[in-house]
Order: sequence, then structure tokens, then C-alpha cells
Amino acid sequence: MQVRFYLKNNGSKGLQTLFAQITNNYERTLFYFTDIKMNPHHWDKDKNEVKRTFEGHSDQNEKIKNIELRIIKVVNRYQNENNCYPNKEELKKLLTKEFRGKDIITQTDKLKTFWGYVDHFINQSINGIRKNNSGDSIAEGTIKCYVTMKNLLLSYEKEENKKIQFNNIDLEFYADFTEYLQNTKLLKKNTISKHIRTLKTILREALDNDYHQNIKFNSKRFSAPNELTTAIYLNEKELNELYSLNLENTKGLDRVRDLFVIGCYTGLRFSDLHQVKTENIKPDHENPNDLYLHIKQQKTKQVVTIPVHEIVLSILKKYNQVLPEPISIQKTNDHLKEICKKLPSFNKSEMIEYTQGGKRITQILPKYLLISSHTARRSFATNSYLKGHITGNIMAVTGHRTESSFNKYIRVTPMEKARSFKLHEDKQNTKLRIAKSYSIRGHKL
Repeated sequence: MQVRFYLKNNGSKGLQTLFAQITNNYERTLFYFTDIKMNPHHWDKDKNEVKRTFEGHSDQNEKIKNIELRIIKVVNRYQNENNCYPNKEELKKLLTKEFRGKDIITQTDKLKTFWGYVDHFINQSINGIRKNNSGDSIAEGTIKCYVTMKNLLLSYEKEENKKIQFNNIDLEFYADFTEYLQNTKLLKKNTISKHIRTLKTILREALDNDYHQNIKFNSKRFSAPNELTTAIYLNEKELNELYSLNLENTKGLDRVRDLFVIGCYTGLRFSDLHQVKTENIKPDHENPNDLYLHIKQQKTKQVVTIPVHEIVLSILKKYNQVLPEPISIQKTNDHLKEICKKLPSFNKSEMIEYTQGGKRITQILPKYLLISSHTARRSFATNSYLKGHITGNIMAVTGHRTESSFNKYIRVTPMEKARSFKLHEDKQNTKLRIAKSYSIRGHKL
């Protein structure tokens, strides 16, 4: 091993920092900057020392020599203890501790801390390095969930005066944190469940990458179950009323209504409505009169094919085949309530139930106050179900991957389910009667 010293900018004027170049087997392993500064005119780069013409050269050279000996001592000690030469990262840590009396925190060290890994996890998601299970970039909405969860953990740590580390995330932490979200932040039960799932995703990836060994979060008790809350949908009659409402004098409301109706007839998320374009609508090769919308969903990156309803075509024609850009979700939701309030059927009372702050809450509200942009997707799924469509076929259109997640969109009363069952039975009986009649006439089935 060899240690030589150089000035940072040898040809520049003014004081320059002296740094050590450390080599091993003729391979440079590290440039380490000292706290010595001097004028380049006083440095003899050939002799690797301060020129003797400079007053005080003896003290400076002795200091430089001492630095060299300490570097060699640090490396030798490491080699004796580990039977190998330190890599660049390890050597930098050792020298920082030797000369500055403190440990240097490297990127690897940061990732082994809970907060360091959380920041890494979020940054990798934002930069498109992290992928979802399908190999696609993480959706913007999902990243927002990550950031919200991080902020809740930060506020918990500060307000409860409890430091979060990988090794203390256990069932006691789980109980304390969920209680904080419930009683202090007054979050709904399903919101708490979402944040716990996000936290477990981060912990699981950190564990897979060997940044911690704590597996207590895998306990069945470390989970916040969802609850099936009351949610509404718009039936076919209500959709027709909404579509027929004259909003010509309020163009802003008119555009919001039209985009919402398209969502009700396509099952698309709010983030995908901008993809409803004529170039994405293509005829069926076998039945050219049937049109289908082909879209790659922004959230899941899954391609879905959706039959195009005549109302969708009518709205596209209204805007010369170019739909208006959606406004923000918040403003959309506000406008939807203002629009639906104009219709008598949307002023009827609805009872909703949910858990918030640990309490079961029941409210009776006019239906228009319960309508949001997501009601459109739920309406499509529920109306398709009530028409007797097979669940798998509806899921293929909506892009749901599991039946359990799809079932959360089906919000029907027991009577509506019974009617749907009867509709399916009537269809089957009709087919059976036709088949029997065909057989009686002497034809083979």
C-alpha cells in the first residue's frame, strides 16, 4: 500500500486543500481530503512534501507524515482483523472515524435504518426504478399513498415521542400506531387498513433485501381488516335522468357530467377518462358494427377492452371526438354534488355506515352528497352484475385482478340480488323452452 499527497487544484491561486491518494497493488482505492490547506507555490509535488523554502515547512511535513502513518496503521489493523484489504466504502468510514472522531453514514448504512429505507423506497418508486408485480412503474396515486403513510409515521413518532426503528416494529408498535391513527387522527377503519398494508409492503421489501431481520410484522395479528362500508351506485333510471339533464347554460358542469357519465358506461377510473378517444375505439373484426374501446389502465398498466355504449359515442360526437380534459378530482366531486342536487331522485335520503375514530357511525344524507367520481366505476360494475353478466367478464372490462376486490364494487340490496338471480333463471328457462320446442318438431339437439 502507498500513500501520496496532492493539492486539489495545484495550478490555481490561493489556498488549496491537500488530499491523500491511497493505492493498493497499484490500484487507487481512495482519495481522502485532509484539513491542511496551503498555497500551491509551497508544495513540492515531486518530493511529495512542503518546500523547504517555506517558513514552517518542518511542522507541516511532520503533520503530513503523521497523517500518512495513521492511514497505514488503520489499514493494517483492518487487514489483521479481517484478513483482507478494506473496500473503498469501508476505508472511507475507517478514516473518517480516525481523523474526525465520528462514524460516517454510508448509503448502505442509511438503508439499514427505517427512515433511510422509507425514503429510498419512495424515491425508487418516483424514479421508476421500483416496479409493480407486472413489471410496470408504480402509479402516481400509489406513490401518494406511500408519502401519506410516511407523514403519518413521522407525526406519530413526534407526537408520541417514540422512535421508529426496524427492530421495534412489533405487535406492541402495531397496537399503539393503529390506536394513534384511530383516536388521534380519527381515520376510518379502511384508511387505517390501507396504511398498514403499505407499511408491510415496505417492511417486506426491506427484509427481502437483507436490510433488517425483523419478521414480527408477518404475524396474522399485524393486520387491519377492511370493513364493507355503505356505498352507493346509480341505476339505469338515474343515469338516464343525469344524462338528460339540461346543463347548456353551465358549460363547466356540463363537461363534468359528461365525463362522469362516460365513466358510468365504461367502468374507467377517473385517471383513465382522458384516453377515451376515437383512435382507441375500433370495430370488432367478426362484427364490424360492434365497437370496442381499448385502453391501457394507468394504475395497473393492464390493457382492457370495453364495449362502447351508444351514449359514449353520443358524448364524443358532442365534443367533435375530443373530450374535454378532466379537472381535479376535488373540483369534480364538488361539481357532481352540485349537478345531482338539481334532480329530485338524488335528493332522497340514504343511510350510510362506517367506522371512524373507533366508533360505528350511521348517517342519513341526501344521495347527491354521497356521489363522487368513483361512483361511476361502481355504477358500471353493479349495473353489469344486475344485468346478469358473468363476474369474470365484468372483471375483464374493469381490470380487477381478484374477485374479492371486485366484489367490493357490487353494492346491491338483497332484493336487487334476488331480481338479478331471477333474471338469470328466466334466461335459462327461456333457452330450455326453445330447446324443447326445437326437439319436439323432430330436430336433433
